[in-house]
Amino acid sequence: MPEKDIYRDTPVRLLGYANEVGEAFRPLIHVSWVRLSYGIASAYVLADTLDKTLKMSKRPFVNDSKKYHQVFIAGIDTLIWQSFASVIVPGVTINRIDASCAKQTSSSVRCTSSVNRKQSTAFVVIGPQYDASFRATRREGGSGVVRYVVVSCGDKMASYQEQAGDDDSCSEASSAVHNGSVISTVPDRHGFLGGSQYTADPKQLVPPSVVLRREQKWLRMLSNWEHFMTKNYKKVRERCRKGIPASVRPRAWLYLCGGNLLLEQKKNLYAKLAAEDGDPRWVDDIRKDLNRQFPYHEMFVDQEGHGQAQAPLAAFLLMHMPAEQAFWCLVSICDKYLAGYYTPEMETLRVDGDILFGLLKKVAPSVYKHLKKQKVEPILYMTEWFLCVFIRTLPWDTILRVWDMFLCEGVKVVFKVALVVLKFSLGRQHVLKKCPTMCETLEVLRHPPQAVMEEEFVVYQLNRLNLTEEDFEYEHQRQVAKRRVQEKSKRSGGRR
Repeated sequence: MPEKDIYRDTPVRLLGYANEVGEAFRPLIHVSWVRLSYGIASAYVLADTLDKTLKMSKRPFVNDSKKYHQVFIAGIDTLIWQSFASVIVPGVTINRIDASCAKQTSSSVRCTSSVNRKQSTAFVVIGPQYDASFRATRREGGSGVVRYVVVSCGDKMASYQEQAGDDDSCSEASSAVHNGSVISTVPDRHGFLGGSQYTADPKQLVPPSVVLRREQKWLRMLSNWEHFMTKNYKKVRERCRKGIPASVRPRAWLYLCGGNLLLEQKKNLYAKLAAEDGDPRWVDDIRKDLNRQFPYHEMFVDQEGHGQAQAPLAAFLLMHMPAEQAFWCLVSICDKYLAGYYTPEMETLRVDGDILFGLLKKVAPSVYKHLKKQKVEPILYMTEWFLCVFIRTLPWDTILRVWDMFLCEGVKVVFKVALVVLKFSLGRQHVLKKCPTMCETLEVLRHPPQAVMEEEFVVYQLNRLNLTEEDFEYEHQRQVAKRRVQEKSKRSGGRR
């Protein structure tokens, strides 16, 4: 009776298929499991090779030369044959089939809207003496405590849904004229129907399989959030810089800014505010502003035209998460990230403008000299950038990536983005020659070149900036000291 080959005639042979199973489930599992499956299959091949080599060496041969030759042939034959049959051919084949399917899927046009059409609540934060103060605590010398007002816009959204209908199937794209601008009747993947932030063709910069793996990583991280933030913050920062997957972005933003903690601490406050009647003056202004945040977005588009946005941060957050979560995100952002920006005097914003200008001297000396020569004050071009965290300036894909980093690393990300825009909008000599006066310079900064605002370009250049925490701290201290000297000389001059 012939001896049974455990590597060919028993269930042990199934270990050779381990990598095929790993490849088949690659989109659904962590990449380390796929690598493990390849390790198991490779170990099986090596074990079978060793087994065949030993068996051949035990056979009788006429001489040692013949024996060594046959043993070598048996080992090499098994290694090559099993490597191709068990590892290389099946693994590579399945890998390529999966990659082709993913590419085909990503290239097909999807007809799903990127916004929640059932969103029925909007809100803005208002102050007692000014329309859009987002400060939630009393500042020294301030004019009062800011109140939160919640306004329902259910009628507007119900009207929108009647127009949109319940059918989520694709329809043939057409266009219409809205306030003199041509808009599409089919929204892009972010919900925009037109305007400068409309994206006609979807971009697939990251393969779907990579997106799935990142989603799994983020879900594991969010389930153990406190540990990662206290013990492994660098990993959180690294993943934010790579971009948060869209499916987990709302929850990740809520956790990054600390809104989840406020939500837990004050569970019933939002519902209480929503049930209260607001001051008619502010409620009327808020209702008018509902259509003015992003006039070409399907949540806000209207027949009546649009004006200056009063609460872009609130509108932006509402596009990505339920109203209560958006509310606490806004509170956290305005208290911790942009504290002092929305006061009538905008003193904090002015100081940060001077800090930006000081950092520009290090990052782009030629641009610094140009702006200083023309006496272009930072407040003239950076106000909207900082107040809105570039929501009104950059393309939507770029905004999302910037906010991923902004909520993780803080306001220094806004400084870095501003420096990138300044450096590459005005950094070339032929551009500076076209800006002989302040008017031309400000026009360039109000409408930066499209290439300068592209997602990958901004993120790449932002991470390449040669700025350290010490640079930010030094410039901050320098500008604060400079302000104190100026205030002291003003007071001494007034006494004279």
